[in-house]
Amino acid sequence: MRARIAAALMALIVSAGLAGCAELPASPASARTDVTVIVCSGLRSSDIASGMMPAARELAEEGALGLVVTHVPEETTATLSVYASAPYGRDIHTVVVPESGRVADTRIAEVVQSTPPHAMVALVSVPTSDRPGLVVLRGGGYDNGLLLSSSTRRVGIVTDHDVAETIMNVAGRRDSADSDAVCSVDRGGLGAAERIERVAEMESFLVAMERTRIPLQSAFTVAMVVLVVVGWLLAERGRSRTRYLYWSTVTRRALLFGLCVPAGGTLLFAVERYPATGARIVALLLAASGLVWLFSQLAWHRFGTGAGIALAALATAATLVVDQVLGAPLSTSSLFSYSPVAGFRFYGLGNEGAAVLVGALLTGVALELDAVRADRRTSDRVIVLTGVVAVCVAALPFLGANSVVAVWAPVTFVALAVASRHRRVRFSDVFLAAGAVVISLGVVVMVDRLMPGATHVTRALDSGPSGMLDVVVRRAETSLRIFTETPITAIACLVVIGFVYMVAHPRGRMAAVFKRYPTFHGAVIAGLVGGTVGMVVEDSGVAILGLMLLYLAGALVMLMLAPDADEREVAR
Repeated sequence: MRARIAAALMALIVSAGLAGCAELPASPASARTDVTVIVCSGLRSSDIASGMMPAARELAEEGALGLVVTHVPEETTATLSVYASAPYGRDIHTVVVPESGRVADTRIAEVVQSTPPHAMVALVSVPTSDRPGLVVLRGGGYDNGLLLSSSTRRVGIVTDHDVAETIMNVAGRRDSADSDAVCSVDRGGLGAAERIERVAEMESFLVAMERTRIPLQSAFTVAMVVLVVVGWLLAERGRSRTRYLYWSTVTRRALLFGLCVPAGGTLLFAVERYPATGARIVALLLAASGLVWLFSQLAWHRFGTGAGIALAALATAATLVVDQVLGAPLSTSSLFSYSPVAGFRFYGLGNEGAAVLVGALLTGVALELDAVRADRRTSDRVIVLTGVVAVCVAALPFLGANSVVAVWAPVTFVALAVASRHRRVRFSDVFLAAGAVVISLGVVVMVDRLMPGATHVTRALDSGPSGMLDVVVRRAETSLRIFTETPITAIACLVVIGFVYMVAHPRGRMAAVFKRYPTFHGAVIAGLVGGTVGMVVEDSGVAILGLMLLYLAGALVMLMLAPDADEREVAR
């Protein structure tokens, strides 16, 4: 029965993910016509939505539009405005409009009026590192819809490269165009005014999230580090104080709320898809996190501290899994994952999101196995199933699309199975981990080859050793840059070093917790092992290890703070 349930669960995840992936419509056939490109750097979707630019709005109502993002902001102007001459195809004429507002709209109207009726008009604004651009395409098969592409897989968002390739394709320059990058049109049943409003909402949200993300992440990291350190000191040195029970309860409640924040970071978009201001994002984040926190406290008071932690962790994992299976409708831009505006990633789960998923699964599953006192055979089956779910959701190209997770997530769950047995590591364990990585990565690459728009790992493998070396070098450079740009990573490194030392030499309350929760002890070790591998192979560096330890360290300190009489969490 358990095997059937597991098979049905995996079939549901894969089929739902494939169904979401199949929704990308085909791009219009090339009209082989002249194209006039109007590059207006000051153009904003809000200007069109407000009616301040009637000529641009008329163009948007008749054509297909979307936001433009880029991987390389310093090169995007050339990408959108320079088209090499070719002995084949039709003309591509570029007009640069440096003005903004009504003056720019007058110039746009003049260019549109002088363009032949059969020609395509492409109105574009250049994206920056903190704000998306805008594109409107009219003619050449592009009308009455929102743009999307295999590069972003987001309705209403395309890259500058997609726009350039689409323009060349419409002009009939097939030898120059990358067919996988040509934009498609999602007609979606929205009216012209609704499409314009939708794009304006998305732009306001992406800008607000970009301005809010780093401050929120920094504040959250500092708060959790302080709570973990204070809680550890209180558990080890303050148990004899008269008000220990009160302060331990307050600290546990605060830590539990922190463990609920990543779930709230995704669930907030279930209330409002595109919150337009930073204040709105923060308010919704606190409300969504508070809701998960309330349910976690109910489990705490009913079954004990461990149950509250497990519910918060598994709620986070379930939120991420369901969102990815349904096509990630709640994570256009995520608080704990990627940024489409900064060009880190346009779809999928992202490095940080994968780290949160794996860390939450480690914590929740380990505590539940300890709570029900599962036998070794049952524990191994649950660990294997959990690892398969984590790899599928995070790494498969039609779900999380983060191929590198297929390297470090299998190592993490093999380490959990080994560490929970509390014996020395054998050569067979290393061989098992290596085999799990090979199988996982092989499956991901095989599926990726069957899908349109291969991921960077498959493209690198197709390029041979030099391609893989380039990927490794770029990831190392990105990881180093992230490490040197913010002091938060240095703080995280110091905390991790101290945590590793304490886990290697557990004393006092920590040793008591590890004895009481043997599978959770194994999860802590597995998080350190898998997180270290993830830190090496992912370009987010120490953030992978730090986010995985977010749940493990927070849960450990909460269990250390729990009163000795609180035995309910291991008696279910």
